[in-house]
Amino acid sequence: MGSRAVSKPLYKRAVLWVPIICVLVLALVAVVVCGFLVAKQALAVRDSLNKALPLVSTIQEHVTSGDIEAAKSSVSDLEKYTEQARSDTGGFLWDIGEGVPVLGNNLVAVRTTAEVADSLATKVVKPLSQFSLDDLKPVDGKINVDQISALGETVTNALEATTTSQKRFDSLNRDGLVDQITSAMDKIEPKLTEVSDLLGAAKQATDVLPAALGADGPRNYLMLFQNNAEARGTGGNPASILLVNVTDGAITIADQASSRDFTNGGPELITDIDEQTLKLYGDKIGRYMMDMTLTPDFTTTADIATAWWGTYSDMKIDGVMSLDPVALSYLLKATGPIELETGDTLTSENAVSLLLNETYFRYEDPDMQDLFFAAAAGSIFDALTQGDLDIKELITQLTVVIDQGRLLYSSSDDAENALFAGTRVAGALPESNADDNVAGVYINDTTGSKMDFYMNMTIGAEQTCTADAASTAATVTLSNILDPAKADSLPDYIQGPYYKHGRIATDVVLYAPVGQTIENVTVNGKTVTPNYSGEHLGRSVAKISVTTDPGTQTVIGYTLTGGADADAAPLDFWHTPMVRETPVDVARCKA
Repeated sequence: MGSRAVSKPLYKRAVLWVPIICVLVLALVAVVVCGFLVAKQALAVRDSLNKALPLVSTIQEHVTSGDIEAAKSSVSDLEKYTEQARSDTGGFLWDIGEGVPVLGNNLVAVRTTAEVADSLATKVVKPLSQFSLDDLKPVDGKINVDQISALGETVTNALEATTTSQKRFDSLNRDGLVDQITSAMDKIEPKLTEVSDLLGAAKQATDVLPAALGADGPRNYLMLFQNNAEARGTGGNPASILLVNVTDGAITIADQASSRDFTNGGPELITDIDEQTLKLYGDKIGRYMMDMTLTPDFTTTADIATAWWGTYSDMKIDGVMSLDPVALSYLLKATGPIELETGDTLTSENAVSLLLNETYFRYEDPDMQDLFFAAAAGSIFDALTQGDLDIKELITQLTVVIDQGRLLYSSSDDAENALFAGTRVAGALPESNADDNVAGVYINDTTGSKMDFYMNMTIGAEQTCTADAASTAATVTLSNILDPAKADSLPDYIQGPYYKHGRIATDVVLYAPVGQTIENVTVNGKTVTPNYSGEHLGRSVAKISVTTDPGTQTVIGYTLTGGADADAAPLDFWHTPMVRETPVDVARCKA
């Protein structure tokens, strides 16, 4: 018998392995090709988004400059790139790739980013770019309330789209994402938050502005002009008051008064004032109209101002606003020079010296001074409300004015007050240290004069922090810059009746941050006992009375002590807005 071939196991037969190997090779090639193609798509997405992102800033510049046609053209390019990025994340191969472990999470993240970018382009940037800042400025004394309402609807829709985009990012699985993708997302997400915050604030504003501008009926506002040459807590003596009427966006001056039009010094307070405020500032805050701005709490000032106006007119007051001549000088950069009825030309360069100093050399009669202030205030008001102004420059200067605490507002409407809560506009020190860790320095003139035109202030502080405690060494320096040789030549109205010529008398009121106390007060290096120590506005407070001769300085030193708060914001100082800017230098938390 011949031998019989032994049969090999099936798995050892080459004839089977050849096709299996071929299939595996082909599959591997397919995976490599598919991976290459998907990678190519991802790179295309990246390139499209890199082209799109710079256009957002370009569009913003076009909108703020009022060039809507250029904005529309840039928006068209933006939409083209974001739509291309979104479409490049689709297709059969991409869908398969999203199901592959690790790779899938990366592709989902890329697709989500592209879709979010496209959504923001079409639902946020495009509709908002249709509005020009010029649409919001007054024309012939009237603001277009309907335009603000339309903007409000657009802002609401944009906010919803942004919120949806944030939720999509939050829901992404971050496991296994490559550095390039996480880096890109880390750049985009803070921008989303920033846009969301801005849109949220814009929504609040557009929700309340139509009513505030008289869309639902006439509104009446008091506007205080604080005279920094006679310093008070939030600026100065409120020498001039305007009653402004707003009806369906039309803004007019309904009445005007000065401190001389009120009966001052009566035996009773003009309105109820809390005991802490009376102990710190005296009852003069409620008995003399020109002292109602002593406190840094503008809500209190607004209540007092409304009560004073009630003795002058039975007109219902819906809110109180405050500006000073320094703020007006900034706003004149947006209006350009203004011709006054007196023949003077008021400019951003001469407004402060003319309104706060030269007037008293020119007019000895206080009634003539009041007439001059009234003419200037009316002319500036007309320039701001007639529409012949640079709206972009106006917004820029308003930002400066607000940052320096020179624009304050308090409304009788809770929704309007909520809009400004926590900002400098509200004129209230923060109630906690979480967002703003603020100490306060407020100046009140006691010379009874206009000498604070010659007063400069600087504030310095150096913090030392440990795990258990925080301590800050702070200084307030008051500089009387008047040339001693000119002290006797000043008009009596500037000098005041009580002090040696050129001398400036000041109450300096110090507020500690929430939870800290004021200790170790010195004046020019010598330990002193404050004229008043206690609590006000939920804070430790101390008042020190000083005098400063021409050409000299007064340096007040003190220590802020208290428990360290890891969640507190960096220390800052809010202060009385002076005639000139107040430098603040804080050396924060060194061990």
